[in-house]
Amino acid sequence: MRYLSVTIILLLVACGTAPSPNVILVDGGTVAASESGQNGSHAQLTFERLRKGELESGRLDQYVALYGREDLIAGGHLREYERSDCQPIESGSAPLQTIVDRARDAQIVIINESHVRSSTRAFIENVAVSLAPLGFDVYAAETFSNFDGGGSFPFTEDDDEPTDVLTDNDGYYLREATFAHLLRRVRGLGYRFAAYEIAYDPEYERPEDMLDAMHVREEAQAQNIIENILEDDPNARVLVHVGYNHAFEQPITWRDGRSAKWMATRLKEKTGIDPLTIDQTTCRGASSDNELVLAEVATKDPVDLRVIRPPDTFVYGRPTFRLTRGYEAVAIPQDLLPSDGWAIIEARPVDDPVEAIPHDRVLVEAGEDVRLMLKAGRYSVRAVVPDASVDTDK
Repeated sequence: MRYLSVTIILLLVACGTAPSPNVILVDGGTVAASESGQNGSHAQLTFERLRKGELESGRLDQYVALYGREDLIAGGHLREYERSDCQPIESGSAPLQTIVDRARDAQIVIINESHVRSSTRAFIENVAVSLAPLGFDVYAAETFSNFDGGGSFPFTEDDDEPTDVLTDNDGYYLREATFAHLLRRVRGLGYRFAAYEIAYDPEYERPEDMLDAMHVREEAQAQNIIENILEDDPNARVLVHVGYNHAFEQPITWRDGRSAKWMATRLKEKTGIDPLTIDQTTCRGASSDNELVLAEVATKDPVDLRVIRPPDTFVYGRPTFRLTRGYEAVAIPQDLLPSDGWAIIEARPVDDPVEAIPHDRVLVEAGEDVRLMLKAGRYSVRAVVPDASVDTDK
């Protein structure tokens, strides 16, 4: 292996912090997607769809966001990057402190994320850190794989022995580096993890009606939270990390006039527990906004609190908020950059096994100056490329 000593000399004027002096990169070489491990099939599918030109269609929005390239979709059609009109609370209450104050008397806090804005995951990390001193000790996430329905997490290796290594098989959205970091932080705080997603059933036949299919899933999620968490520990204080409307604790009107009951609504009805529900996907601020604020919430609003998010900005193809959280923009070794087409660059601490979720993972096209976002340390860095890009006879 080649050791590349990288001295970071970026002038991070925006965040006003001095960069760490050293990041050591170990050249992990280039590997074909099909040989790259648990994420291989997803990586290959992403490459194939990029080759077909699907990036411009919007069908790849979640794919490129998972691989750290939200900048590729932020300027397009996606409404989640457009301004929305939400009236700020005049008091200017800090969202995090308000959440903590409201959570003191709550047993369950449900907060949603955008699947294409990793900054929402960073805020959930802040919430988890702030709730731990209040006694919150269970973290349940929609993304956790729930193969057997029992809700245990992390799952076991093939030998049925528990493992502390987080892998891509543990949850779909964990491929994205901010989400994986959130889990490492939450685990370090002493939270225990619980899965509640509808259990995988190869014989399940999804209803053709979209609302009926949604209701099957929402009912299963609510029931799984009860069976996997509350039945064993009725007094557990739980942080539930969901996507989008799953946080709605009141029925809403479906597009055809029918009533739609999301997971939080069903959980509230089944348990009698009134959760603190927080939405951070609806309200998006103007270009002049530079910090989170709370929005006014109507009496019949399906959530208790709404957070107005500032616009996301990017540097070297990456969200700049990560520079304020101890990360540095580190140049990718030239030998690992694609000469044509696309590659996925992965960086893991040198002591992590190859199946561990990388500490950063980013999609790069030939000719781009895209950087890794890493904290000081020693990392093994490799390039994952489309299968046809590697001569397997070598």
